[in-house]
Amino acid sequence: MVMNIKSIKEHIEKKNYKILNGCKILIVDDNFVNRIVLKDILNMYGVEVIEAEDGLDALKKLSKDIDLIIMDCQMPKMDGYETTMKIREMDGFKDLPILALTASTKEFGGERALQVGMNGFLQKPINSDELIHTILKFLTKY
Repeated sequence: MVMNIKSIKEHIEKKNYKILNGCKILIVDDNFVNRIVLKDILNMYGVEVIEAEDGLDALKKLSKDIDLIIMDCQMPKMDGYETTMKIREMDGFKDLPILALTASTKEFGGERALQVGMNGFLQKPINSDELIHTILKFLTKY
């Protein structure tokens, strides 16, 4: 089901997703289309999105005011697993929520994601409701 923009805005107000408004989320994915889809969904909720095209780019753009990271697991140069391990070694980022983004099943990709320090799991293709509910779960937890 696809909602028009007006319906989505009404849905957002009705569900009271105001906690997302003003949040900063770093999206790390080598696929431009995936970044745009995620960004468009998150922007409707008032989220400020920072984009990185691989792990090295993510490390350059990482800052203390980022509230959550959505990390693709399979990327060139530095994949999401290695990037997450490097982030976890940095001062001040041990508790930053990092969500794995992968086309793998939760059983296959989710276990490795948790082992390297990711907090949750999102499966491609992206389901907008699952995306928002997962983000809310981690933003209210930390």
